[in-house]
Amino acid sequence: MTVEKIGQESSDTQRCEKCGGRTALVTGMFIYEPDAEPYKSGVEEEAKVKSGECWVGGYICDNCGNVQGLWSE
Repeated sequence: MTVEKIGQESSDTQRCEKCGGRTALVTGMFIYEPDAEPYKSGVEEEAKVKSGECWVGGYICDNCGNVQGLWSE
C-alpha cells in the first residue's frame, strides 16, 4: 500500500527564488502617478511615463516576502 503526501503541491506551484519557500498568487489593479521630483529634491524633472493603471499579477513568498513573476494585462 502506498501512502501519498497530504497537501502535495501541484506541478504549477511557484517556489521562492530567494529562500525556496511557498508562494501565493496575488493579483490587483496597479495605479501609478509620476512624481514631480523623482530623483533630486527641489529639482523638477519630466517623467518618462504618463499616469495610468493596469491589472497585474505575481507571486509573493510566505516566508521572506519576495515578489516574483510579475505580469500585466
